[in-house]
Amino acid sequence: MKRKMSAAGRFYPSSKEKLEELLKIFFEDCPKENIKNIKGILAPHAGYVYSGSAAAKAYSFLKSRDFSCAVILATGHTKHIKSAALPKSDIFETPFGELQVDLSLKKKLLSSDYFYEDESAHLEEHSIETQLPFLQFIAKREFKILPICMNTQDLEAIKIIGGEISEVLKDENNIIVVSSDLSHYPPAEIAELSDQALIESYKLAIAGAGTDYFYLSAGILSEKFRENDTAACGFSPMAAACEALSKAGFKGFDKIYYCHSGKVSQDYSSVVGYCAGVFAEREDNCFLNLKQSEKKYLLKFVRSVLEKKLLGKSDFILKSNYNFYVPSAVFVTLHKKGFLRGCIGCLSPHSCLIDALQEYALAAAFSDNRFAPLTKSELREIDIEVSILSPMKEVSSHEEIKPGDGVYIKSGNFSGTYLPQVWDHFNNKEDFLNSLCQEKAGLPKNYWKEKSARLFTYRADIFGEKDFKD
Repeated sequence: MKRKMSAAGRFYPSSKEKLEELLKIFFEDCPKENIKNIKGILAPHAGYVYSGSAAAKAYSFLKSRDFSCAVILATGHTKHIKSAALPKSDIFETPFGELQVDLSLKKKLLSSDYFYEDESAHLEEHSIETQLPFLQFIAKREFKILPICMNTQDLEAIKIIGGEISEVLKDENNIIVVSSDLSHYPPAEIAELSDQALIESYKLAIAGAGTDYFYLSAGILSEKFRENDTAACGFSPMAAACEALSKAGFKGFDKIYYCHSGKVSQDYSSVVGYCAGVFAEREDNCFLNLKQSEKKYLLKFVRSVLEKKLLGKSDFILKSNYNFYVPSAVFVTLHKKGFLRGCIGCLSPHSCLIDALQEYALAAAFSDNRFAPLTKSELREIDIEVSILSPMKEVSSHEEIKPGDGVYIKSGNFSGTYLPQVWDHFNNKEDFLNSLCQEKAGLPKNYWKEKSARLFTYRADIFGEKDFKD
């Protein structure tokens, strides 16, 4: 069975000669950086006039990559797909010729309840078809494809689908192409904030924050920027790819290029976002990569929040910076003359970084029940410290806990945490954990030794006003 072209002549030229000429132009302006151990790419799927140049920048990194099968994980635009739809067709046509579906890999996935054949999901779907000419243009030899359409929002289904695909990706001869555009139809300035924040969230998710974090981030950004029809039209395949790549050991993601449709149409009132990215085999840091200038700026923002609350005004003007909109777990700590004056935060993100800092700045100053509310006279005396947390990781034993770890302990309704900097107040791990149990969690002093105790660790990027004093 053969799938005929449906997007040719609309999304890209139907003539082989014109298509080849256009792709040559796109690839003339591509980056030359060398990224090792590439496993695949993230590429947009709009009409080539809008996103073809961005897609080429991703595909340029596959030019030196030999592969026998490209798994194409794409969003379904034409119908609801309950899990993951594979084509009945065994051949896909393009102006460059025919591509064979990898029937052995298809059969392997069909053994799972979460994959099924649905030709109607593929017949008019452009998100896969627009990727095929790029693959044919850069491939060093003949290859097969494994096209998968999905659009489910069911997180558990997404993770199971990703887990199944991870087994395919463990073969070094197979690569993955994730087909997705980003925000749809907000003004350009909103698209740039939302899209870039989502891309940073995606990088953190693949590095170790996990698919749950990316799922949460997309929801937070959709709520924050309501001008968006969606944070990413290919959210479902992006999330499944995150799960697949992480489980297969590929935890690196590099953003190569970002743009939006307004750059072409010159209409900045309603745009669609496009990202070109590369997946690679390496261990990346699970921290948001903030510059020193950004950290200093965020500390000024936190102080301005307290000034506005206590003085009724602040001269601070919040600048647009997409890093400030990456969903983050934070703690805000206040010190006065070297002593703790308030500390409140969250262990998992539920809002953007800038919103979380505002929430917990106010909570640390006015809602920490260990202290009286902060007063105007104290405002100049306090030092502000911010901790941005990495994702928590459950450990099987207290023996895995190391000095410098943030630690969270939980048993039933009792729980408590010590931030990494609290280690400075203890001489050894036993004293640290005893205090955590007894003073923070309301548990017996040695409860951390019990098998019923659930222990979690995390790291934190910690910076304070004292770090920036001249």
